[in-house]
Parts: sequence; C-alpha cells; structure tokens
Amino acid sequence: MITIPAHSHNYKQANRTKKDIQWIVIHDAEAKSAMGVANYFQNPKLAKPVSSHFVVGEEWGSFNPLVIRCVEDKDIAYTQGFANDWCLSIELQGFASYSDSDWWDKRNDTLYAAAMVVSYWSRKYEIPISLLTDSEMGLMGPTHRGITTHAAITKAFNIPGGHVDPGPNFPLEKFLQMCRDVKELPEEYQL
Repeated sequence: MITIPAHSHNYKQANRTKKDIQWIVIHDAEAKSAMGVANYFQNPKLAKPVSSHFVVGEEWGSFNPLVIRCVEDKDIAYTQGFANDWCLSIELQGFASYSDSDWWDKRNDTLYAAAMVVSYWSRKYEIPISLLTDSEMGLMGPTHRGITTHAAITKAFNIPGGHVDPGPNFPLEKFLQMCRDVKELPEEYQL
C-alpha cells in the first residue's frame, strides 16, 4: 500500500468514529490508471472537488496490485454526494462498460486487493458484508450498515444524471463472496 493524499480541497477533514461510518461504497474509476486517479485527486483546482479513500489497480503487475490510500478513514471523501458523511469509498481501476469476464480476466488482482480493503473495513467498523437494499439505505440517511455501489445510491435516491458505476455487469455477488472468504488479512492489508 502507498499513500498519495488527496488535496485538502477535495475532501473534508473530520474525526469520524466507528458509529459514524455506515456504508462501504464500490466505484469504478473510469480510468486505465489507478495512479492517474490518485494524482487527479491531488489537483487543488478541480471545479467540483472529488476524492476517494482508496484507489485500487494493477499497474505494478499481476502479483503486486496497487492499493493507494488517498483519504484517511476518519475524513470525508467527496465521492457520492449527500451520502459522503457516512461512507467509505473505494475506486477500482476499470470501466462501467466492462463485462463480468472483463472484470475477472482484466482486473482479477484489482478485485482481490479491493476485497482485502473491504474485508478490513468490515471488521474494523463492524459493517456486514451484505448488499444494502433501497429501503435499507433510507430516505433521510442510513438505517442499516452494509455495502452498496454508486449506481445503487443513484437509483435508490432517484438522482437525475447520476452514476452507473461500477456498471451493470460488475460481478457484485462474486466480489462480496471474495470479501467474505477473507479469513486472515495479509500484513500488507493491515491498513
């Protein structure tokens, strides 16, 4: 894991605790480069501030996935609009247009590394590795702890022109099972 901190313009400093963090949100970065996404978050002149807690990709080869911390968990990344205050966000190098096999064939190590991060968060913040339903997301904020996607937030809250990531073919159930199957976190994922 490396750290490439987002510029302070692109996130909100906070002092969130376990009780404040309710959801883990899965995104795709719509990018070929995880490092490029992390570097983008360092730009202080973005018209609309944006960041994520982690960006995960494979630029260092298939046996060494790249896990980049951009925002500390206690702070609020600007990733999913009004829901930022109670979310942890992870960007996966890839595209919403990927097929299920694209994710498994092109980004398998990305999925593995992301599963380690999600599993770590799940344990640390007592967030179950289960997919939130629309009703569990609640109209006025979180009513349950769990995992969701940017697309699900857009749909549940009927956000016009909202996001579709990580895409309709993202292997979400298989990914969640990968997260559940993590029995012990390797040392490099002790975040």
